[in-house]
Amino acid sequence: MGVAACDDGAGERRGASATAVHLHGVGATVPRALFAKWAEQYSLIEPAVTLTYAAEGSGAGVRGAEEGSADFGVSDSPLSDRDLASHQDVRHVPLAVEAIAIVYTLQAIPSSVRLQLTEDLLADVLLGRVTSWDDAAIAAVNPGVKLPHTPLRVVYRGDESGASSLLSEWLAQTSHRWSLPSTRSLSLPVGAPVQKDDGMVARLRATDGSLGYVSAVTAISEHLATFAVRNPAGRFVAPSLEGMRAAAATARLTPDLRAHATAASGELAYPLCGFTFALLPVDGANRLQRRAVARFLWWATHDGQRFAPQLGLGALPGELAVRDEDMLRSLRGTGEPAL
Repeated sequence: MGVAACDDGAGERRGASATAVHLHGVGATVPRALFAKWAEQYSLIEPAVTLTYAAEGSGAGVRGAEEGSADFGVSDSPLSDRDLASHQDVRHVPLAVEAIAIVYTLQAIPSSVRLQLTEDLLADVLLGRVTSWDDAAIAAVNPGVKLPHTPLRVVYRGDESGASSLLSEWLAQTSHRWSLPSTRSLSLPVGAPVQKDDGMVARLRATDGSLGYVSAVTAISEHLATFAVRNPAGRFVAPSLEGMRAAAATARLTPDLRAHATAASGELAYPLCGFTFALLPVDGANRLQRRAVARFLWWATHDGQRFAPQLGLGALPGELAVRDEDMLRSLRGTGEPAL
């Protein structure tokens, strides 16, 4: 379905772009390459619309949507019930499927070996109960692997992060060993806090024996070693497009589209999956601007989906793309329909 489909007969296809419009988004670092591609491709369809995207983290995306400092914010996790209670006018538009990879640097393990991890083992590692790579708990999940007596050094995101939210949501949902709430601002009793995926990658590369978490996009592009993680079906699954598709196919959808895909059912589902969301108020003061952003998001959730897998993100399942249409039709500019 093309961008023209959002007009619903309300005007000519390029009516919204007779005047130059600049759209600005801010938020999660994971989809920055996707937004760069979207900006390039959308300019070919709507030459009068320019798009910039500042990859400053999911926390910045939430603030951008809540404060109205950007045309849209982007987050790797939906608003919590508490946040939404304070900002009931914010709408969620799922844009793509993503995965969080649990990554490590361990020189004694050859790259041909992929270590395995369970939810309870990861909880024990992050809470400081497992401190060496040859601990019996790691050996039990990785039979036949010769593990070194190397200190295990935890690295975690110290900034507001959708990755931390998704990780802690999964652990809170699946592990009886985990005692912390689901949160964007993760604070662990052990380990070193870093800023953004870039800080995580730098610390991992500099520290043998380190363990952390990044988007699957970053793990692949930076050639980091990733764990295969046990899913609810009992299978150990690596972060991959196939695992993302399987998880998204059984995602839990709420009426407000705060979709969740952690611990999804299915033999092939990777358990640490979620969605990238655009966040924006239901109404805006500039009708032309709102029409332009609604049309761009319509294109991104339809024709723009073909670029997601090329960049390590999963395309939306068909049902969710259809639900996005209803959400986008609900947007307003000065009280009038944006589409």
